[in-house]
Amino acid sequence: MRGRPPSCNSQKSLGGGLGGKPFLQIVFPPKKTLMITHIVFFKLKDGTREKVEKAAQVLRGLDGRIGELKGLEVGLDVVRAERSFDIALVARFSSIADLRAYQTHPEHSPVVRYMNEVCGSIAAVDYESGD
Repeated sequence: MRGRPPSCNSQKSLGGGLGGKPFLQIVFPPKKTLMITHIVFFKLKDGTREKVEKAAQVLRGLDGRIGELKGLEVGLDVVRAERSFDIALVARFSSIADLRAYQTHPEHSPVVRYMNEVCGSIAAVDYESGD
């Protein structure tokens, strides 16, 4: 079944029965709210457990300090393969504007500086996701 066109109402009645009541009523589920998911992978220059834990703590320190940040998860790699990054950060935002505000927020700047100092490689992706 194809999704409904954006112009459709969330409720549609078909036919006219007795007393003006419809024969059939179709109710569409509410539209999902799209969020922006921001994922960053960090590979440290010194990938010792101690250095990785410290960097993860610096990232976790952002939680609750920036209003636009709706969710934050920081995870450490468990495979520890050559191809692996050491840390993954997953952050969620209500909009692109909120992501941009986060990226320029004064609380974010020292974290960026620290991660740029300790990392040999950083990769990121931002995409729309359901709530």
